Amino acid sequence: SPSPTPAPTPSPTPAPTPTPVPDATVGDYVCMTLGDARAQIAADKFTVGVVLPASAPDSDYVSTQSPDSGGTAPQGSPINLGVSDTKPPACP
Repeated sequence: SPSPTPAPTPSPTPAPTPTPVPDATVGDYVCMTLGDARAQIAADKFTVGVVLPASAPDSDYVSTQSPDSGGTAPQGSPINLGVSDTKPPACP
């Protein structure tokens, strides 16, 4: 006996592709004051992520950052900062 013809399966409607977020280059915020780093991070199209210690005033210096400078990250990504009340020794 002839095999039954399989019913055509409707193809799923493809979901609209989200517009990819362009990458931006991560700047070097180490040695800046926290206030300057906040302004530069915003200018570079990123957001300030975790700041340690959270109570650090804007006059403290950025001693570490993540992700590191020179790499790329999607615009709007958080940049995490470690700050110190003294300028790191490696800074000019």
